[in-house]
Amino acid sequence: HVAGHAMRSRLHAHAGHLREHLGLVTFDFRLDVAADGLHWRVQRVRALGIPLPTSMFAAVRAREFECDGRYRFDVRAVLPIAGLLVHY
Repeated sequence: HVAGHAMRSRLHAHAGHLREHLGLVTFDFRLDVAADGLHWRVQRVRALGIPLPTSMFAAVRAREFECDGRYRFDVRAVLPIAGLLVHY
């Protein structure tokens, strides 16, 4: 839940990437391991099956990490013109 709303997504491996289906949008992410956690990098985006310019998603950031023995994540999505869509 984000801001009281259910946000459902489905994740699976696809062609060497992590694919996420989030509503009408499908993201392909490259996963990079770093000292501060696992970083998700947008590689491809489709909306209703139509490819979107990856450059539109350059400010989408996601990181998974461990802190005090607990799983944590930080996700921030900023789009041109629209601005900040979500940060959780």
